[in-house]
Parts: sequence; C-alpha cells; structure tokens
Amino acid sequence: MISPFPNSGCPTIYGPVKSRRHGRSLGINLGLPDTKVCTWGCVYCQCGMGERREIQLDEHVVDSKNVLDLVRSTLRTSGPLDSVTIAGNSEPTRHPEFLTIVKEMLDLRKELKAKWTLNCLSNGSELDQPDVRSGCNLLDETWIKLDCTIDEMFRRLNRPLLRIGNVAQHIERIGSLQRVFIQTLVWTCPTVPGISNWTENNRKGLLEAFQKLRPQMIHVTTVARRPAVPQIEPVSRQELEGYSALLKREGLNAEVFPS
Repeated sequence: MISPFPNSGCPTIYGPVKSRRHGRSLGINLGLPDTKVCTWGCVYCQCGMGERREIQLDEHVVDSKNVLDLVRSTLRTSGPLDSVTIAGNSEPTRHPEFLTIVKEMLDLRKELKAKWTLNCLSNGSELDQPDVRSGCNLLDETWIKLDCTIDEMFRRLNRPLLRIGNVAQHIERIGSLQRVFIQTLVWTCPTVPGISNWTENNRKGLLEAFQKLRPQMIHVTTVARRPAVPQIEPVSRQELEGYSALLKREGLNAEVFPS
C-alpha cells in the first residue's frame, strides 16, 4: 500500500484502505500532502513521477504532534485495523522526526491496547542515518524496496538520487537492519525496450541478493495500479509463482501478490 491517491497528492492520514499485503490498513503520509517528492523516481510508482529531490527545510511537512493527533482522531471512527502503515507519496524516513513518530505511534498502540501491526514502506535511502535505522528497527516491519540488482537498470528504472550510490551500497544499507523485510516489484514492458526489470539477469541478481540478506520475508509483487510509465504491464501470476517457488527451494521465505 502506498496511497489511494494517484499522481502526487496524498493527505497526511488516508484510509483505512484494503491493502493486498497488509490487510485493512490506515496510512500515514509524512511527505508533502499536495506533491510527491522522493529520493527515488521509480517508473512504476502509482503516485506518478513527481519530483525526484530532497524535501527542503523551508517546505512544510506535518510535525510529530499533528501526526499523532490526526491518527488518534481517525482511530476513533476507523473501526478494526490490521495495520497502520507509514508510507504515502514520498520517502517517509526523510521526515526529520521519523524516530519520534515511530516511538509515539508505539506508545499510542500500547495506550489503546491495540493489536494492529505498525509498519513502514521505504526505499531504504536513509538507512545510513542512525536515527532512521533505530526507528526502522523499532517497527514491527520495515519493508525495503529491492527491484533492480544491475547498476544500470537501478539508475534507469528506480532512478535514485546520485548520493544513494549503486546496488551494492543499497544492499549494504538494507543489511544494516536487525530484521530485513523485502518488497520486490517486477514488471514487463513489451512496447518499450529496456523498461522491464523482469529479465533473467535481474531475477538471478535478486536471488543472489536475497541469499545474502536472508530476509524474514520477501513480498514479490507486480503493478496493480496505473504506473508512472503507462506502458508498464504486470508479470503473470504463473510467472510470479514460479519465481517464488524457486526462492523457496533456496530456503527463502516468499509470498506472491499478483495484480
């Protein structure tokens, strides 16, 4: 679940929505409510291309107190939840109070005696920062993107900021977490050469990365909503299940989420 609001805009609190992976989930967007600003610019993103840059200090992002107040207010009428997901239209771990927000959400769950899972969907670009790692390690689950394992493909299709570096550096950052959860999205693009990541070499590279990281769980997904590049198409259920079976034969925990 990223956001039910395609092409950039997304309120601070959204849902509950029905997530393929996280059940009935309340979403928290820590980015700008009217504009997607992200450290990656993935070609498949349902929020559109947006702006691939850092959020500036003078741009308004919601503070931790307002996040907690909005969540508390929404929970009064939201009904039962399976999860609360920190995601939205931007990279959530870029928020300057990310660690504080995680701690306050965990305190709120304890206060309410709630059972929902607290998770985050992240591209992992900020895992070099100690506070971000601490926040991610406190969460029940932090799902980190790993879609492309060939440097040229990573630069062209995930489109990370230059400072983020190459695939090896990305995998090293993921490995710094105490518990690793991977979200891998694969896609085809029959009409535009070079846009698909569903290639033999990338599948092999993903397997090697998974073997190195030994994640708690790998979610293998494909496009289910309108992507930023509209020619992108989902990988078939049969192919996804075949790849998942390969991962399981290698002793890896994997679940498939077709479109």
